Amino acid sequence: MVWITEAKEAAEERKLAIFDVRDLCKNLADCGKLQQAIEGQADPGSWETAGGTGIIDFPSVGIMVISQRERVIDEVTTLLDNYRSALKNSKRRMSPELDPEGYETMYYRMPTVVARDLHKLLPKLIEKDTWVESDTAIEGAKGTIQICRSVSLPLKAVTDTEKKMPSEAYSVLIIHQKRRVHPQITELIGKIESGDAPGFGGMRSIGGMGGMF
Repeated sequence: MVWITEAKEAAEERKLAIFDVRDLCKNLADCGKLQQAIEGQADPGSWETAGGTGIIDFPSVGIMVISQRERVIDEVTTLLDNYRSALKNSKRRMSPELDPEGYETMYYRMPTVVARDLHKLLPKLIEKDTWVESDTAIEGAKGTIQICRSVSLPLKAVTDTEKKMPSEAYSVLIIHQKRRVHPQITELIGKIESGDAPGFGGMRSIGGMGGMF
């Protein structure tokens, strides 16, 4: 005689599993959130908190012990893999050193007479709402512009017989702005130096402008 019965699969046997989740849990609060997420997604009705027999415990931060059926433990393993993938993708952000919205300080050296004008005009000509002192500055604006004297340069070559060396005063604009704004500043300085198109009177260009100190 052969008896045919509904046998329980091995997957229905309770097993004990230990998971290293230190990459997902940095403190007890994280452990609690992970437990809630697992109990809410992996066979929700099978956990002790929902009237079932499955148990999740954290003997220490980042070490998770589960007593559950093997099938559910497999579900938990898949969930953890998904969480890790999501965490990895969320960390694939642009490096702060390359973020165009990140702020960077650059130094623009030019004749003092030009630097004084640009010190006032730049915040009015480029990205008006990103400068701290602008009337239209938005919340979180950090752009600043300062002026500092630099080494003067001789206006022409001098000989040993000349007693006095005529020179032109130079200054440096110290500009703290978003990386994406600095190319605009460089372009504007180039236009101030030579204009968009040839002008009248053979105006000579101002040497040294547009360069970074």
